[in-house]
Amino acid sequence: MKFSTDKTHRDYFYKHGAIEFDELFSPAQLKELNTAIDAVLCTKLSIKPFQLAKQMPGDFFAKGHDFLEAMKP
Repeated sequence: MKFSTDKTHRDYFYKHGAIEFDELFSPAQLKELNTAIDAVLCTKLSIKPFQLAKQMPGDFFAKGHDFLEAMKP
C-alpha cells in the first residue's frame, strides 16, 4: 500500500510542528526498526545490546544524533 499525505496533513504539520499517523508501520516493521536503532546505538556507544538499558539518555543523544553515518560501510 502506498502512503501519501494531503494538504490537510501538511497544513496540520506546519501549524503544530508534528503529526501522528496511526498504524503507519506494522508490528513487524516496528520491531525491525527498533532492532536496527538498537544496533546502531550499540555500535556508536561501543557497547553490547544488554548494556543499552543501563545507558543515560545523554549518552544516546550525544552518540545517536547521526544514525546514517554509523550505517555507512
